[in-house]
Amino acid sequence: MKRTRKFFALLIVATVIALISTVQASNWSEVTSFSGSGSETYTTNYFVCNHEEWMILWAYKPDPNYPDLAALAIFAYPQGETASYVASVFKMGSADTIGWTFVHNKAGTFYLEISTANTQSYAISIYEDLESISYVTLSISSTSGGYTVPSTGNYQYSMGFPAQVTAHTNPGYSFYWELNGLYVGSMSPITLIMTENATLHAVFQDDTAPVTTAEYDGSWQTVDIMINLTATDAGSGVQETFYRVNGGPTQNVSSNGMPHITTEGANNLLEYWSKDNTGNIESAKTKYVKIDKTPPAGSIQINANATYTNSTSVSIQFSAQDATSGIIQARFSNDNVTWSAWQPFSTNMPWNLTDDQGEKTVYAQIRDQAGLISPILTSSITVIPEFPPGLLFAVIPLTLFVIIYSRRRARFKAL
Repeated sequence: MKRTRKFFALLIVATVIALISTVQASNWSEVTSFSGSGSETYTTNYFVCNHEEWMILWAYKPDPNYPDLAALAIFAYPQGETASYVASVFKMGSADTIGWTFVHNKAGTFYLEISTANTQSYAISIYEDLESISYVTLSISSTSGGYTVPSTGNYQYSMGFPAQVTAHTNPGYSFYWELNGLYVGSMSPITLIMTENATLHAVFQDDTAPVTTAEYDGSWQTVDIMINLTATDAGSGVQETFYRVNGGPTQNVSSNGMPHITTEGANNLLEYWSKDNTGNIESAKTKYVKIDKTPPAGSIQINANATYTNSTSVSIQFSAQDATSGIIQARFSNDNVTWSAWQPFSTNMPWNLTDDQGEKTVYAQIRDQAGLISPILTSSITVIPEFPPGLLFAVIPLTLFVIIYSRRRARFKAL
């Protein structure tokens, strides 16, 4: 029995020596190695096997105090995987403390989960077969603002394969490529002939300024007005909106609120613009805000301030003014109850009085472009009857007769 155990021990040693000699031949190359002692469990760093044939070579020395309780467990996982492993080793006790396991048709990026118990020492090495099919890794990454196809990650390609990657930008963004840290342009798709491991980085950048709108339609306002500014940015988002009123200091919406305009006039200048989180600044836009808070004023005359008229058709003369928006309409009434429709304003406008005689009062109002209405303006005139032509010819001879008779009577009395 002792001779048999000794024979198997010598056989294992010879096999390991032969394996190591094979690994050290020109077609095998060490990728990485790990070592330790005692009882421990940990996950290794990633390692890359560019060839599809590789092996895990392992050995451990049991703790002499607990040789039968010594153990070594190894699981090899592809990058990003936690459930499906590509190779495993599980050994216990003082027998078979050295060995290897092969991985076939699996190139890429991997890591190991290693667990040991009661070991005095252990060593693990990864070797790849340089004569097997060679693969290279393309690592794709990107900034925010778009996406790539294939998506970001690590991809294995056989040597000489033309890898193609397309960039898709979000609205408001442009992009460019960096290959191994160097700028290579903004073509999309980009085609890379894979002869070595490479990193391709898509840099998406927001180079479009925000767009700001002002909630004002250009109409006349009759009170102080606050104008709402709304900014949008399809890229990195709006950082701040700024404005100036009538050439004053620059203010921002976050600290000062929306612009508030109080000055009467037709040319209140509002300048406004926004900045996004990338630093793109919008060109200033302008609005001219019109405010008129003062109603028009004035007076009227009838028939150029005549006292009498024998016609109910009269003309109304205005002496009126509006310093800001200007007078555009007028209306009239004969009783201050029923009013005419608003009519285009003129300084001399026709109007019809009621159809009877006596003193008449005309009421008038004027309205400016802002819609402000003046106080009621009034003027009066007396309507007298018009003599018929036949009656006039009868009155003239009678008047002459009265005059002549009166003079002759005066002479008779003097005699």
